[in-house]
Amino acid sequence: MRRMSELITVSATTFAMHLVFAIVALVVGALAIAAIDKLVLRRLDLEAEISRGNLAAAVYAGAIWLALALILALGR
Repeated sequence: MRRMSELITVSATTFAMHLVFAIVALVVGALAIAAIDKLVLRRLDLEAEISRGNLAAAVYAGAIWLALALILALGR
């Protein structure tokens, strides 16, 4: 019985650590997207282009999120 409680404790701790990492990664991702939007894409409103149906802008935004996810996943 003691082994089962230790396993549950370790699993809960690991889950909490992964949840915190995911939240931090989302915040960092949102900040990175905002920085790219302000610094790199000064004359282009990416969200407005996506809402108008610009598929290229949507693919570009998705590629940025995927690249950022890879960087964060490989960095831990």
